[in-house]
Amino acid sequence: MNPDFIITFSNSSVALPLAEEIFDAVARWVTADEHKRYQIRSALSELFSNAFLHGEKDSMDNRIEFRACFSENRLFAAIINEGKGITDIDLSNIQFPHPQAESGRGLKIVQNLCEKVEFKMLGGNKFGVFIELDISKENKVKNI
Repeated sequence: MNPDFIITFSNSSVALPLAEEIFDAVARWVTADEHKRYQIRSALSELFSNAFLHGEKDSMDNRIEFRACFSENRLFAAIINEGKGITDIDLSNIQFPHPQAESGRGLKIVQNLCEKVEFKMLGGNKFGVFIELDISKENKVKNI
């Protein structure tokens, strides 16, 4: 993915509301469809929350990156953080927890909102989750 933009956040609680505002602005810019906006905001928020909760916190220098690029009917985005991450995951084979469980629901939500979800280890102890969302007018959300 060759991003149209990259935004870097500190891995602190101050970044959470700022990220939410940015995800909302991106969703409003990408589509007028309120349902699609909700999908975009939800997927990005879940991934950012996971990066915040599970990323390395040994130093205030650790960052979370949001990358995005757009085509006519597609949003490609990534949330990248420092840490070990989880690799080689086939989301179709994961046994997700009960919907009321405190942990693990986010990936299931993201899987259902996005056409594609990939986990990648990147150089320099970085881990990224890369997603692709259909932003065309036709709604293709899977059942959760």
